[in-house]
Amino acid sequence: MKLISLVSGGDDGFGCDYVLVNLTSNLAQLACRRVAMLKEQKHMDDSLVESYFWDAHVEYVSRIMQG
Repeated sequence: MKLISLVSGGDDGFGCDYVLVNLTSNLAQLACRRVAMLKEQKHMDDSLVESYFWDAHVEYVSRIMQG
């Protein structure tokens, strides 16, 4: 399954608003485990307002436009 998602970052010059994710069964299971982990944090600490998770696994794809 292909999934399009918004991206955000601190670099305005990044020039990327969306990301195309190849959502495999393994990746979906990993995401579900991480969501469950964040929910458990909230359950353990009622004062938790925000929690973040960053993963450094990325594959860059660039396309050369000819015109």
